[in-house]
Amino acid sequence: MSSKDLLADLKSKIGQQMKSTPPATEAAPAPRETAPARVAHKKESSPKAAPAKEAVALPARSGRGVHMYLDDTDRKILHTLAVWFASNDRRVSDSQVIKAALRMAEGHQGAKLLELCDQVRATDRRKQPRKPDTKAEK
Repeated sequence: MSSKDLLADLKSKIGQQMKSTPPATEAAPAPRETAPARVAHKKESSPKAAPAKEAVALPARSGRGVHMYLDDTDRKILHTLAVWFASNDRRVSDSQVIKAALRMAEGHQGAKLLELCDQVRATDRRKQPRKPDTKAEK
């Protein structure tokens, strides 16, 4: 059935429905206005249909969750980097900012990176020397 025949058929059915409904009385509430219903048309497949695109295989999700403790200064740096990305029309998450910074650091290894690493290690409280056990001396 062509689209013109389908359209004419729909118009005739709409006209029949409108003629068969009784007029509304004054006591009846006014019907709500709704958007016209859309009719889904099936596209006829032509014999010259383009071949279906091959499904692109996405790489398997890799990696693992990592829990990191950040100082307030590190969180501020992370936030300012995220703001900088946003000002360049990139909406990124904290983990994406960290990944980008890591990949940039990988390409720029040198004395400055070593200096920054030493600063970070100096503020890390996990590796502080332990206090001598006072109970063992007694």
